Amino acid sequence: AMGQYTEDICRYLAPAKVFSDSDGHNVTSIDIIPDGSLVVTASEDEALRLYECCESGSLVKTLFARKYGVALVRFMHEPGHVTCASSNNWDYSLRYWNADANRYVRYFKGHRARVTGLEVSPAD
Repeated sequence: AMGQYTEDICRYLAPAKVFSDSDGHNVTSIDIIPDGSLVVTASEDEALRLYECCESGSLVKTLFARKYGVALVRFMHEPGHVTCASSNNWDYSLRYWNADANRYVRYFKGHRARVTGLEVSPAD
């Protein structure tokens, strides 16, 4: 069973890595790839940023979605792919994005308002 976070437990928690390459823009979403090697963030400057997690926490790649913006992001099961939600006020589609090639693979249209939650089903 999972324990509860108490004030005593929280006192001993400390940051393991600090990711600070968003140039002061707020990060709106973060996800960690299942093997723990990469983190992806979405931020208010319409950028996705990929960070290496195991060694330095360094920025690997920045991808911009100037037309649609990004509000939420999740890693997909296929390596190098993410799904993100738009942050603009006119297109509420989700985008399946090949981050390695920096191209959209598929659009998921039909939402009539901003997507406020995004999760990926486990592979098994």
